[in-house]
Amino acid sequence: ADRPPAPYNLFVRTDELSSDAAGEPSPLFTYGELAPGVGQRIGGVDVRYPASFGRGSTHLWDPELDGWVRIQDDTLHTALVDGVETEIAPTNVVLASVVYGQLDAVPSSPDAHSFGEGPVQVFTRGREIQGTWSRSEDDGAWILRDFAGDEIPLAPGTTWLLLAAAQNSAFPQPEITTFSQVAAAEMLAAARAEFVKSAAS
Repeated sequence: ADRPPAPYNLFVRTDELSSDAAGEPSPLFTYGELAPGVGQRIGGVDVRYPASFGRGSTHLWDPELDGWVRIQDDTLHTALVDGVETEIAPTNVVLASVVYGQLDAVPSSPDAHSFGEGPVQVFTRGREIQGTWSRSEDDGAWILRDFAGDEIPLAPGTTWLLLAAAQNSAFPQPEITTFSQVAAAEMLAAARAEFVKSAAS
């Protein structure tokens, strides 16, 4: 069939999908219990992208939500869930450093090389665990290991994957800042107050 022009090429014709595959897809991450004392307690992380005019994403730990509340470009990131404005707060945030190349067709467009291995920061259960990621083209699963070589199990729930430009990328590395739990709580309270204020105006 003829391919439709952009942006309609982002849609899928379900009647043309193959039904040869059977069963569930392989999981992308390993989920399970975290050994006591692994990693360090932390309040959150901010990732700023100089290649995107300083745009950034922040994730701040909220123990009541048991998740990392997302702030996008300094504004609380929400979505409508059953008609209610709800904060986006993934259970886990995985910040993987990958090499970015340039697309041949559009050199200004980054091309993330997400197979291979590299550094990783895993944010789960109010903790940060540093280590390495690896991924092969065979199954696409992300293997996360701490510096002792032990696999890092994520908490069951939603996982957001942030891909940061590593050294030797065609684009600048982001500025990564972590926060204490006290600082994160203050930032989160300020973001929520600003959101309420802007919603009321």
